[in-house]
Amino acid sequence: MQTERSKGVTQTKSTLSFNDTVNTIKAQIDELGFKTIADVDHSAAAASVDLSLLPSRLVIFGKPQGGTPLMQENSLFALDLPLKVLIHSSENNETFVSYNTPSELALRHNVDSEHKAITMMQNALAKIVSAVV
Repeated sequence: MQTERSKGVTQTKSTLSFNDTVNTIKAQIDELGFKTIADVDHSAAAASVDLSLLPSRLVIFGKPQGGTPLMQENSLFALDLPLKVLIHSSENNETFVSYNTPSELALRHNVDSEHKAITMMQNALAKIVSAVV
């Protein structure tokens, strides 16, 4: 089930545990030929300064052939690229996967929402997330 908690953010509840969701998402990213650029463990960073945070990981990934055409249309699109998927837990021990909705990014950066790269981004994100629902 997809919901929108913040404007322009698509959120989907995972049927897997937090760790299994992270591993499955990362495997899907690799399988689709994206390069993982970073895996940011926000909860570990919080713990390193004696703060608590529910499990939260941000996986940053991309393909230059996908994002470059968008940055050619509007260089400020680079603020939202590479792609990001947030895997996070709720207080009820539910796991969610969230990402910036590509059509909203297109609107933000005044790029046609029917742009081939936007469609490819949306399809890739949907496929990545579908592995955990």
